[in-house]
Amino acid sequence: LPTRRRYRRRRYLSMLSLPTTSCGDAAVVCGGLSPLLEPTLVLLLTATQQDEAEDDEDAADAGAASAAASKRRARGKADLRMELGKNDPYALLELDHLRWRATADDVRKSYRRLVLLHHPDKKAATAEEGAPDAEEDDEMFKAISDAFELLSTPKKRREFDSLDEFDDTVPTADDAAAGGFFGTFGPVFERNSRWSERGGCPLLGGEDAPDETVAAFYNFWFDFQSWRDFADADEFDPNDAGFREEKRWMERQNEKLRLKRRREEKARVLNLVEVSYSLDPRVHAMQLREKEARANAKAERNRQKAAARNAEAEAKQAAAERAEAEAEAERARADAAERRRLKERAAKGLRKARGRLRALCKESRLCEEEEWEKLCGNATAERSDQLETLCAGLERDLAGPEPLAAAQARLREALAAVDAATEAEATPPTGGEPAAAAAPAGGGSALIGERRAPWTETELALLSKGSNKFPGGVVDRWGRIADFINVEVAKLQTESHGRTADEVIAKTRDLRKELEKRAARQREQRQQRAAAAATPAAPPKAAPPKPAPPQAGGARVGGP
Repeated sequence: LPTRRRYRRRRYLSMLSLPTTSCGDAAVVCGGLSPLLEPTLVLLLTATQQDEAEDDEDAADAGAASAAASKRRARGKADLRMELGKNDPYALLELDHLRWRATADDVRKSYRRLVLLHHPDKKAATAEEGAPDAEEDDEMFKAISDAFELLSTPKKRREFDSLDEFDDTVPTADDAAAGGFFGTFGPVFERNSRWSERGGCPLLGGEDAPDETVAAFYNFWFDFQSWRDFADADEFDPNDAGFREEKRWMERQNEKLRLKRRREEKARVLNLVEVSYSLDPRVHAMQLREKEARANAKAERNRQKAAARNAEAEAKQAAAERAEAEAEAERARADAAERRRLKERAAKGLRKARGRLRALCKESRLCEEEEWEKLCGNATAERSDQLETLCAGLERDLAGPEPLAAAQARLREALAAVDAATEAEATPPTGGEPAAAAAPAGGGSALIGERRAPWTETELALLSKGSNKFPGGVVDRWGRIADFINVEVAKLQTESHGRTADEVIAKTRDLRKELEKRAARQREQRQQRAAAAATPAAPPKAAPPKPAPPQAGGARVGGP
């Protein structure tokens, strides 16, 4: 390439102007221009000679530069290390055993100790100036100072450490099998940790390391960031550039080469970590535990799903059973309501028949009140039609020729049937015949019918609760109490007798009578105790006189 000086010279020569003329004759023009062109031709010849000479110089310089570049490409790490420091700075500061592991404090302490030992002022008292030993001490002091300056500057130290000898090999599976995994890969990771950009680089550790430590180790090394500077990869020296554009071009070329080496270094470290991860027994154990944990979690999920399905099926079954039970209870309530309605209707007919019988007996004076009440009391709702039949017969008798005698005879037959039925119920049947067979046949037996079922303890408790729930003054109080008892008994799934309002009234009346009798007895007992406490005690009776002994002659005095 031409230099800037030559480029400017050619530019100036191209800007020279020639004179013009108005003559059209070419010969005249050329003859007239010859005196004017002679100085210009001299200048052109001189510039051409100088350009040729400079071209020869440039060719020589290019050959020298090419030779220098070839020498630079042939230089290795040793030459570059000589440029940074003629001697090993770690050896000069007596840190050769630590090298890159030496901290800034180690470098500073060693430098201070060696400076005090090799300082020229310390040697001035023992050696004459100009002596060979003094010159060696001066050189040693300068070398120590240069070594401290290199190692105390982070950028220069990194460049020197990057040029230090380093083993880039990556162990294989055969190496790990021969020397053991931890014995093979542990020193390799420790050796490569020197390039870590981040502090606190974790090491491989041992076989008993916890899972968290192993995971943190591989997470760090899979994202390893290296500060390694590949200065030996440079192909050009920017200091040898002739001008700024050439220097920048050299720097770009060197940066490309360094970037390529950094990528190779990153791939090498990644390969090291992947090989270690694939051979690490701790990772295998972790993977096995994770596999078992996943299997256990899957089994637990399946168990929970099965339990959920079972619970759902049980819930559906329970819901179906509840629905069936509710439907059964609803049917029972409907049946109870129907039975109550029928019983209410029968009870209503019984009340009507009783009123009719009472009216006939009272108006016609057929019998005493106790007798018709006995007939009414022993009649049941299921046989109310037979009581109606008795009333109809009495009405026919009263309308006949002998009304009173016929009606009374019919009543006596009915009363006799009631007495016979009552006696048959009180006396157990003999010979296996049912008690109803002892009752006389005829119309009067129909007045007894079926006896009411006895009240259970549950029904009595529900009667008390219903009496409190439906107090006096409530519309159809006794019917509601009977309905309440029947519904609650159906819910409890016990035997239901279908109590009616008449039965509730009768049982309530019986209970009230029992309470009144008990209260009367208690009141009478209290009165007797009070009277006994108020009456004074009677004096004791005198003993009867003893009889006199019999006198002679058998006479007796006094009385017996």
